[in-house]
Amino acid sequence: MDLKTYDRDEYIRAHVYLIERGIQMMEKEVSSFLLVVDASDLGRKHLDISRDKALLNVATEAYPDRLGMLLVGPVNLFVRAAWSILSKLIPKRLLKKIYMSKDLT
Repeated sequence: MDLKTYDRDEYIRAHVYLIERGIQMMEKEVSSFLLVVDASDLGRKHLDISRDKALLNVATEAYPDRLGMLLVGPVNLFVRAAWSILSKLIPKRLLKKIYMSKDLT
């Protein structure tokens, strides 16, 4: 999938739809969700700071208490470098919920 061909707003709407659909499927007593990001093939061609920051803003503003954990992996050198940039844009409350893993198995 070439993320450069996606319209940024369409990309964010698709993610909001998936989050909303997941919330609808949750049992009544469940109040938060785990989001897993498959970073196995991520590289420089996938990085779009504007798009990624907008997606993070949606997640933090619309679902601040719903996100229980964000698990990203497997991380490679590129993901770690991108994370060093993106992590500075994320509120500390959300940073505590994000975990990077070398291996998701």
